[in-house]
Amino acid sequence: MKIIIRFFKKYFKRIIVLMARGILWRFRPTIIGITGSNGKTSTKFAIYAAIKELKNVRVAKENLNTPLGISATIIGNYSHLEGFFIWMRIFFKGILVLFFSLRYPKILILEYGIDRPRDMKKLVLIAKPRIAIFTSLPEVPVHIEFFEGREGVFNEKVRLFEVLPTAGFAVLNADEEIIMSTRMRTRAKVITFGFNNKADVRISNYEIKQDEAGYPLGIVFKISYGGVTLPVKLDRSLGKGHVYAVSAAVTTAIIMGENLIKVVERISDQYEPFEHRMEISRGIKDTFIIDDTYNASPLSMTEAILTLKSLNPKRRVAVLGDMLEIGEYTIEAHEIVGKEIANDLGLLITVGPRARFIAESAKRHGMSPRKIISFDTNDEVCHRIEEFIKSGDVILLKASRGIGLEKVVEDIRMPEEVFARNYKLSM
Repeated sequence: MKIIIRFFKKYFKRIIVLMARGILWRFRPTIIGITGSNGKTSTKFAIYAAIKELKNVRVAKENLNTPLGISATIIGNYSHLEGFFIWMRIFFKGILVLFFSLRYPKILILEYGIDRPRDMKKLVLIAKPRIAIFTSLPEVPVHIEFFEGREGVFNEKVRLFEVLPTAGFAVLNADEEIIMSTRMRTRAKVITFGFNNKADVRISNYEIKQDEAGYPLGIVFKISYGGVTLPVKLDRSLGKGHVYAVSAAVTTAIIMGENLIKVVERISDQYEPFEHRMEISRGIKDTFIIDDTYNASPLSMTEAILTLKSLNPKRRVAVLGDMLEIGEYTIEAHEIVGKEIANDLGLLITVGPRARFIAESAKRHGMSPRKIISFDTNDEVCHRIEEFIKSGDVILLKASRGIGLEKVVEDIRMPEEVFARNYKLSM
């Protein structure tokens, strides 16, 4: 048994990648690839909501965006890859699909994530998409730590578009100039989405809906394409990130020949925020939670704070933790966040050593020290946060995934509540 385990540890990744490539060669599904520094997973599930009823579609349950993750998704549909028995299941499923199965999804929706130079090259060697979406690339992208600035990250991500066929499509965020320069690096047809008036699929009239107490209910906006403008309503979702995700999904569905009206109706009915991504729920002590704890970058942190500042509850509270993997930009990025929130919060709670730069910056820019509390770990916050929150608070929680703020969310979320089922929205 030990020999078998040792063999799988040494060769498992290589075997699974080869199996995945063989499966794609055999069945030739349409691959939709998604890259960007923010919004990949939300875009993935928005596309799935848009086309799943009419197509045989597979989408990864989690953000399995590494060579092993993409290969496992091609073979089957797994929520995690940890453990010897999962390895064995993937291995035998790969044999079954490659040599014996007669049915396979017609469409695969895959995330392409990078941490270091040459990562994208490894991914496109496994699976080359026919449609590729570029979601965003802020001034300080997440995972910039091992690259020479924003241009370095862009040059790696753009490899996904360089391998698109001439009959393929590049779906680009029209609001970011650097992303639009991708059109010079691809042979594929380009179609754009965004708030920009020149976007092919244009977003307008974005608005957050609140109840009388200032609690957020969801968002509404309009999408225009080909002379048709339609309203979109998303319950339980907040922030422009979801707007971009839905717009990219609509653009992708249009490319695939879907009817715009039906696609918008389907998304409005079926799209739900992925867990811990600007997800709203009721909290203890008659509070309201904005859970954005899945990950954090300077752009997504700023967007979340702007969303909080746009609300009018009794008191705004932010629980903000470290932003990781941004290298030399660490101090500057955290200080910018502190400046952004200094005069708009009733209470700031920071978690982690880097987040203390947020607290110090907020003080320098006029926030009273009495409104700022700093902790080193999320365990400390879990033990004490109930002391600090009050009825009527809207509480934003955001940090990089490694900080684990989702534990704090679970501690202050209303017991046994499933918000999507039990809280009726009146938008």
